[in-house]
Amino acid sequence: MSYLHKLIQYIVWYANEQDILITTNRLVKFIYLADLYHARATGSTISNFPWSFVYFGPYCQEVMNEIDQTVQAQLVKSFSYASQYEDGKEWHKFLPEKDNLDQIEKFENSLNIYVVSQLQNIIKKYGDDTPQLLDYVYFDTEPMQEAKFGDTLDFSKAERPQVSKRPEIKKLSK
Repeated sequence: MSYLHKLIQYIVWYANEQDILITTNRLVKFIYLADLYHARATGSTISNFPWSFVYFGPYCQEVMNEIDQTVQAQLVKSFSYASQYEDGKEWHKFLPEKDNLDQIEKFENSLNIYVVSQLQNIIKKYGDDTPQLLDYVYFDTEPMQEAKFGDTLDFSKAERPQVSKRPEIKKLSK
């Protein structure tokens, strides 16, 4: 199982634990954000795949292939449903496989603490709100800020997180 398959499995599991429905669009954006957070922390992405600016923001065909492979390997379940907005359009939602909890916990512990904390925060904040998630991805992530439609996204623009200085603690008198 590849590292990216484990990441996909983790995102689906964590969102499900928060009672958040993961659709394909949301899953792709959370993988993009995991790549961004990893680039901020380490200088490189997790996937090492090229992301492009398309109609719904960051997109990567290789990531879509990895999602399909993760479903085929039965690491997550995929269910299709009809779009309530477009006739004939089919959408997918993802649920975790319940018997993989040990592997998921090991993977969570292997993630960079900055990456896992940012990813959990963003899933909780925007997991049920696709328009707000898209706004965040479009306007508040460094690779998208100066990108033009069709551009390959540049993760070298990812800003390293600021490390706070320890506060000076004065000794108390007895």
